[in-house]
Amino acid sequence: DRRCRSVPTGEAASRMAQGEPHTIRLRSPLEGATQLDDLVKGRVTFSNSVMDDQILLKTDGFPTYHLASVVDDHDMGITHVIRGEEWLSSTPKHLHLYRSFGWAPPQFAHLPLLLNTDGTKVSKRTNDASVASLLDDRGFSPSAVLNFVALLGWSPARSQAAADQVLGTGEPADDDSGEAKRKLIFPSTQSLIDNFDLAGSTSKGAVVDLDFLHFINGEHIRGMDSSTIIGHVREMVPAAQSVDDAHIRAVLDLVQRRIFRLRDIPDYVAQFFERDIAWDEADRERALTGNPVAHLVLEAAEVELGSLGESDWAAPKIKKLLSRLPKVVLASNPAIGKAPKAANVMLPLRWASTGSLKGAELPETLALLGRETVLDRIERKRNAFDK
Repeated sequence: DRRCRSVPTGEAASRMAQGEPHTIRLRSPLEGATQLDDLVKGRVTFSNSVMDDQILLKTDGFPTYHLASVVDDHDMGITHVIRGEEWLSSTPKHLHLYRSFGWAPPQFAHLPLLLNTDGTKVSKRTNDASVASLLDDRGFSPSAVLNFVALLGWSPARSQAAADQVLGTGEPADDDSGEAKRKLIFPSTQSLIDNFDLAGSTSKGAVVDLDFLHFINGEHIRGMDSSTIIGHVREMVPAAQSVDDAHIRAVLDLVQRRIFRLRDIPDYVAQFFERDIAWDEADRERALTGNPVAHLVLEAAEVELGSLGESDWAAPKIKKLLSRLPKVVLASNPAIGKAPKAANVMLPLRWASTGSLKGAELPETLALLGRETVLDRIERKRNAFDK
């Protein structure tokens, strides 16, 4: 209400000396306007008539954020203040403080709010994910999280159209979605530094889409150098520790594009190194439940695959054999009436031979697993039907 604004300086000093509770306020201008050339928002004009006389020192003598931040930034020689747009309305007060002290203000850049995928504001109380949670609980890599966070409110000038498409900040770009996303991948901190420019900042809300982070993380994994990713395999799959680099590299060439988190490496590669794999029970239900020909498929597959010798055990020949397996099942069991659907053939075969329903193309997978391993696993699962 500015009721103490007109108290003479001498009177104020006397009352303070007598111990009367008091605060120190910013004497804001009552007329005119304050202009800010924001690096993101552009020129913003604030009417001085709506600016209050902000408290700078509280009754206990402690400074408020407004005074402390201005003094601290000046003492540290800060040249750019980059913060959330919720601080935009406080900036005129800060500019007046700089001018009152006779200091040159830094440049200001106010970034957009973070939004959930439904357009609501991200809150620290709901729908949030801490960095620790992203790294430890969800298994994302530090480089991918940094890449993701950098794109919240910013995009590289080299791919503005791609960013608009992927991040939902403009009209759809004339570009394939996957390719558009890959233009936003920075495999190292240095590559991000080299491309960063505040001119690429956007004033529109930044959507926190963890599906995009999932994609970024996968791209970072695929971009790892061979020795690093092989080291992760050996660390996470004990059975691979004594395997030579060439074989591990062959496995990664087959499955690495399907791995989106380092913690998922065992799910995709352990089957190639462990004899006693853990067959996934949930996948078992999907592969076998409601599939009356599952046991017939394994019987036929064991015979047909067993007909291939070691010299013929290669993906092209395995693929040709698998393509005719439905007809082989029908020929061996005419009572079923018609050849089973491809899914009813491939799902139980994939589950029996790998322990899971996820993975690379089945012919290439079986070829890399090796003849002995595949036939042994199929036999073990086929025999389980007889118990």
